[in-house]
Amino acid sequence: MALNIYQQSGSPEKVIQGLIETNQLDKIMPYCQQTGHVPDFVKILRQIMPVNAQAAVGLAKMVTNRDNGPPKANIDQVTHVFLEFNKIQECTAFLLEALKNNRPDEGHLQTKVFEINLVSAPNVAEGIFKLNLFTAYDREKVAKMCEQVGLYGRALQNYSNMQDIKRVMLNTHAIPEEQIIEFFARLSEEDSLQCMYDMLKSNRQNVQIVAKIAVKYADKIDTKKSIEVLESFGTNEGMLYFLANVLPQTEDPDIYFKYIEACSRLGNYKEVERVIRETTNYDPVKVKDFLKEAKLPDPRPLIYLCDMHNFTDELTRYLYNNRQNKFIEIYLFKVNQNATPKVLGTLLELDCDEVYIKQLLNSIRVCPIPELVDEFEQKGKLRMLQAWLESRNDERIQEPALHNALAKIYIDINKDPQNFLINNQYYDSKVVGKYCEERNPDLAYTAYKRAWGQCDEELIEVTNRNFLYRLQARYLVERQDEELWGKVLTPDNKHRKDVVEQVVQTALPETKNADEVSCTVKAFMTAELPHELIELLERIVLHNSGFANNQNLQNLLILTAIKADQSKVMDYINRLDNYDGVELARIAQEEEYQLYDEALCIYKKFQEHVEAIKVLLHKQNNLKGA
Repeated sequence: MALNIYQQSGSPEKVIQGLIETNQLDKIMPYCQQTGHVPDFVKILRQIMPVNAQAAVGLAKMVTNRDNGPPKANIDQVTHVFLEFNKIQECTAFLLEALKNNRPDEGHLQTKVFEINLVSAPNVAEGIFKLNLFTAYDREKVAKMCEQVGLYGRALQNYSNMQDIKRVMLNTHAIPEEQIIEFFARLSEEDSLQCMYDMLKSNRQNVQIVAKIAVKYADKIDTKKSIEVLESFGTNEGMLYFLANVLPQTEDPDIYFKYIEACSRLGNYKEVERVIRETTNYDPVKVKDFLKEAKLPDPRPLIYLCDMHNFTDELTRYLYNNRQNKFIEIYLFKVNQNATPKVLGTLLELDCDEVYIKQLLNSIRVCPIPELVDEFEQKGKLRMLQAWLESRNDERIQEPALHNALAKIYIDINKDPQNFLINNQYYDSKVVGKYCEERNPDLAYTAYKRAWGQCDEELIEVTNRNFLYRLQARYLVERQDEELWGKVLTPDNKHRKDVVEQVVQTALPETKNADEVSCTVKAFMTAELPHELIELLERIVLHNSGFANNQNLQNLLILTAIKADQSKVMDYINRLDNYDGVELARIAQEEEYQLYDEALCIYKKFQEHVEAIKVLLHKQNNLKGA
């Protein structure tokens, strides 16, 4: 009733007072809007505050709202009213709404929001930070208060001075990890490194978060500098975490080395092995030296590295000297059997027990035979391979190096080498022949002869040097090679006389092959050796050989004598019967030779009487004789 009377009487102040006393606070603002009355809202809030603080918040929000024109009350004054009555919670609720537009000129009020809550309710202050509503507040002041109440993460966010930052950063135990990591986005490379160093220096347990920071900001913080920080405190775990994350983005050998180093020190040998086998982004020499020095209980990473980069000799020495023979076997049997020659060769150099070497050898069927033979031969241990080589021979392996080695062994131990050299199809004649030259020239001849044309020069050389002219002569006759005959019968050959002598006396008389005889005779003719040819033909034709009645050879003998040794012509035409008499007689009486008696004798022997008379009449002017 009183309110109605006040309204009718036009007493707005009385009406508002009545609304307050009857707790109809929600009607105050509508009434003022209806009547156009603008009361002292600050005064009204003071009246309401003790009665209903929540209602006061609602009213305060309405009278300070700028959405519908200028506010009806000053925000600062309204805030002061809340604080007069120590209504922190309500004041906060009011200010969050009133300051929602984040106006720069209201920075002091934003600061006030943080201040009152940092003093009375730090958790509420933390919640306000999370809302990320304000940017105009006094950061230094708020940062100090945050530090005082233990909100170190928020202090970090608001401090700008590096000394303050470094000090607060040491409280990592009380700062959420994500806040620390996020904070480093603000820092330069230099400041980041210094903070990371200080964090580790103050507490080694910070290694994990420091490593995460280094990973997240690897594009900003030089990787090698991060490694230096982590390394200075011996933090292998942190190093491993960091490097494992940056490794896929780099090919830097130094970074790969650090990763291998960290894995090794932490006993993660499988990972070391993986990196070595799957990449080449490391310095193999540097890694090898480190792994050797580290003396890993499981040297498989070293094994794979040395195998990949051809450090087999060094690997073998390392394993043998460190009594890790088991891993020598693992290397040969499971990693690379092709390394057998080098491994065994090194073991021989180290004076390793021959029994052990043979055990290793006998466990391996397949390996590079040329290299294996070479290693043992260089060490003067070729005979150690005999049983192994014979086993491979039994398997019908045709590798020349295998058969070369067997040949050398059989030659040295005199195990019927002649038979081997004659019947074996697979050895290299040049190699084996050279091996025999100083040991047994006859065997060298056998090896070279077996090549049948591929080692002609070597055969001629060894037979000349060792006065084996008979063997050379036999080979020349059998070979039937005009070019080879030409080289041997050249006037420049100081051994020609000796070879020819053996051809004449032994090689050709022994043959039963007409082609061999023909080729030899032709060679003598080409070489213009008439006297030697005569001697050769005499051996064939006059000494009851299988070619004694050969017409061509008889013709050649008589013809050669006509041209080179006329003193023998008469004897030949009398002793021989199967030659072309008419033709030879014609040649004999030519002006160049004038062998009329010999021509006459031929005509008489072949009953060519008319031709005989012509010789007497026209060539000898012997009417009486005719």
